[in-house]
Amino acid sequence: MIDVKDISYWEMLKEKVKKHVGFNCDLYSDKFLSRRIEVRIRALSLNSYARYADILETDSSEKDKLLKELTIHVTHFFRDFSFYDLFMKELILLFVQS
Repeated sequence: MIDVKDISYWEMLKEKVKKHVGFNCDLYSDKFLSRRIEVRIRALSLNSYARYADILETDSSEKDKLLKELTIHVTHFFRDFSFYDLFMKELILLFVQS
């Protein structure tokens, strides 16, 4: 569990994530960020934002792992109805024409 007294380091950690990982934390809620970052903190058996911030500065593999944790890879193919609808119309036209 993350030490609640460690909250003073939260803003500093977000700045280090932005600087060392290249992920703009300003675009996301603190709730989202803390959940994702704390996954990595627990994986390393740490209990403070300050200690994790130190690791981000020195461990390039941890930077990659955090970036993977922070980014969500989704497909928009079936979620974007207008694209899917256009695709299906084009596909039907191909079959009709052949």
